[in-house]
Amino acid sequence: MDEPDVKIIEQAIDDYVKAGGDGREFVTGWILVGAVASSSLDNIGHNGYITITSEGLPHHAQLGLLQVAQQDKQAGANLSAFYALSDSLSDEDWDEEDD
Repeated sequence: MDEPDVKIIEQAIDDYVKAGGDGREFVTGWILVGAVASSSLDNIGHNGYITITSEGLPHHAQLGLLQVAQQDKQAGANLSAFYALSDSLSDEDWDEEDD
């Protein structure tokens, strides 16, 4: 079986970023994490993970990229929860506390 060409993924990511922006953005590094399942993994009750990275991205940069992405997702989730909570409170609720 031939090894898949990472350059295909690289081009797809570049095209995706350019299509979603103003055309001036460019990707400096990327890491793709995928959850995979197979019959061999199912037999032991586990899923697996694959990671594919841009060529030349050092291990320490991969870990940093994953950490920053995780923090960004968590901050977005916290912000969404905050907005949902603030929307559920009406101005009347705040006025009653002032009395």
